[in-house]
Amino acid sequence: MTAPRGKGLYTRRADLYPDSDPAAYAHAMECDFIAFYHLGATDDQIRRAQQLGFKGVLLYGMPGEWAPDTWRETYAHQADRVARLNLDGFIADVEDGGWLESGMSSEQLVLAASLAQAGQAFRSVGFLSYPSWPIHVTGPIMNASGVWGSPQLYGILEPASSFAVLKARAKNWRTAFNEMIPSLAGWGRGPQDLVDYLEVFRDERGGIFWQVPTSLDNGGYITPRIGTPAFEILRQWNVRNKPDFARDFLVAAADRVRRPIPRFFT
Repeated sequence: MTAPRGKGLYTRRADLYPDSDPAAYAHAMECDFIAFYHLGATDDQIRRAQQLGFKGVLLYGMPGEWAPDTWRETYAHQADRVARLNLDGFIADVEDGGWLESGMSSEQLVLAASLAQAGQAFRSVGFLSYPSWPIHVTGPIMNASGVWGSPQLYGILEPASSFAVLKARAKNWRTAFNEMIPSLAGWGRGPQDLVDYLEVFRDERGGIFWQVPTSLDNGGYITPRIGTPAFEILRQWNVRNKPDFARDFLVAAADRVRRPIPRFFT
């Protein structure tokens, strides 16, 4: 499988979705693959995605769970769960949290080597961060083992002068990884602005949507709601090249030999 193809969704905490069923929400959006928040979904909620026929089912953790002092626990938990549930893999959301402080370069290399090991054991392992992450240092280590990259090209908190300029922020990622799919903003734009934004990314291999709920407290819900104009725009969007899941499966099968559950380097 390597990098997923087509349209994907990062889910948030399950109770933010109708009937606490994030897989059904992503299915209604006509997503090809799904990445579950690993602390926000039960095994049964994840298996629901397999039952609904998603072509890729992955896990991810929040940036605080991939900080220098927490990533090992997150890595071990996700690797174990991927193996136990026979999922495709996981995505490491590595952002700030002290990673760029002086003296952290060696820890970055340990992280990259560990993700590279996971990239050999599982069908799909991704590295997610903001575009300015020093990917030229760690990217080639991960890429050599099949890890794919996903820069956050949201443009909400840090707008660009145009959507083309926003897309160009991924330049270093395209160099560092053989396979790259952007993480895209599924919130914060009016209908026409959202259409124009998404059109720029239709020539990518795929795109993964991040969304924001009305509140993280009880009673909050994910936006956009099913049936709203914004949801319909997300539902109708996909990349131009139709995903070839059969080919991806054969490539992944030929490229991966089943190995023990990967452990991080020390």
